[in-house]
Amino acid sequence: MLSVRSLSLSVAVLDDDPEAASLAGNVFLRLGWDVEIFVRSEPLLERMTMRRFDAYLLDWRLGEGTAEPVLEAVRRLPGGEVIPVVVLSGNLSFDDRPADSRMADVLKRNQAPLRRKPYPIGRIAREFEGVIEARNAA
Repeated sequence: MLSVRSLSLSVAVLDDDPEAASLAGNVFLRLGWDVEIFVRSEPLLERMTMRRFDAYLLDWRLGEGTAEPVLEAVRRLPGGEVIPVVVLSGNLSFDDRPADSRMADVLKRNQAPLRRKPYPIGRIAREFEGVIEARNAA
């Protein structure tokens, strides 16, 4: 059986801060991932019609709103319920929970874990690899 380390995995990184998106993307690149970076949700949604990514790293708050449309689009893909997604946000309460109920509802409904920014991207990559490996073993 092939391990995920021997596969070329792809990740879409969405963050409206180009520097933060680039930094995250560079970590994934150093770990051998194929990375596409997006600073707005619309180009990512369009790209998803042409390419399937193995994982998604989404910043919750974007200049034009939130990552909710992208998260919901991922979950509507065939097999999308098992595609690993992590949502990042700096807008959390003191106990690392979503600061607003809408965000909490969307994340719960779409089974997307939330991480406080900044969060170690290498750790997220390992989380993604673990989910993909478990999915491939099933």
